[in-house]
Parts: sequence; structure tokens; C-alpha cells
Amino acid sequence: MKNLKKLAALSVSIVMILSMASCRTVDDSSSDNISDPYGHHHSSNSKGTFKDGVFTNDEYSIVLGSGWNQTEDTTESDIAMFSHGSNSFSNFNIRRECHEKANEIDIEQYKNTTAEQFNSLEGYEVIKTKDAEIDGKKAFKIYINMKSGDTKMKLIQCYIVSDEDIYVCTFLTSVDEYKTMKSEAEKIIDTLKFI
Repeated sequence: MKNLKKLAALSVSIVMILSMASCRTVDDSSSDNISDPYGHHHSSNSKGTFKDGVFTNDEYSIVLGSGWNQTEDTTESDIAMFSHGSNSFSNFNIRRECHEKANEIDIEQYKNTTAEQFNSLEGYEVIKTKDAEIDGKKAFKIYINMKSGDTKMKLIQCYIVSDEDIYVCTFLTSVDEYKTMKSEAEKIIDTLKFI
């Protein structure tokens, strides 16, 4: 279990590397204000309240349900992170990618490029991509098999285009837990509502 949690942290780092652009803190006067090269201003993505299985911040809310706990973001990357119980490997996170003209992105091209990037990484295999709509916004999901040494994992990522940003929901679990957790992860993603 300990090695699986280390692999989860590693996979979050790799997923962040694949981001087309990321938000950066540029205003040292307030640690809760996030800005980026395009002039957007956001509150921290990871700051918010988690009560009765629902996470809410200034930008969105999402229903994780019972059994989920908010975990500390050790990557210093402004990600809202959650784990499923103490005996589970499953985890879920949400991050924001800032883009100058996110609404003008060709989502089909973005989906294909993202899949190609994952397939180019050793130990990653995209098994399926799927168009989606989350809270009335264009989105797509990528389903990935991951392998590190003898450890096999499953990953579902959903990219949602919202105004000047792309929100990325990531569900990561062990192969053993995937069958029981997949439908729950899909339901969680579908509960994302923008404020």
C-alpha cells in the first residue's frame, strides 16, 4: 500500500507535466490569489470547504460522497486532492489549467494530443477516449492503463473547458479496486457544478 501511494504522487506529477499551461502565483500579497500569464485571477483551487462529502470553493462544487477525505496537496501545485478511506488506494483530484482562449480550443485536437502524450510515456496506455458534457460544458474523458514495475493501475481523466480555463478531474486506483470504484468515480465527475 505504501508503494502504491508513492506511485499515486508520482502519477500526479507526471499528469501535471502534461498540462498545456498552468496557473502560477504571482501576487505575493495574498497566498489565496492565483494569477497567470494571461491575466486571469482565481482563488486557490485547493482552498475550499469539504463537508458531508461535498467540496466547494469559489469556482465549483463537486459531490464525492461518504468515504472520501480531503488530503493535503504535497505537490505544491494547487490541486484539490481526496482519498477514499484508509484501506483504499483510490484517489481523486481536481486541478485547473489556465488558457488564454480556452473556449476557442479545438477539443477534438486537444483530446487527441493528450492521448498521444500519454501513449508516449513508458508504462502508460490509453485504452479509450470519450466525448462528454459536464455541467453544460464541453469535455472529454481519457481511460488509461498504467504500469510501474509490477504495479498496475487505472486512471480516468476528464478535461472540462470552462471560460478561460480547463478543469482536469483525475481518478486513480489500483487494478483490483477499479471494478468496484469506476462507476463511483464517473458519478463524482458528473456532479461537478460551476459557480
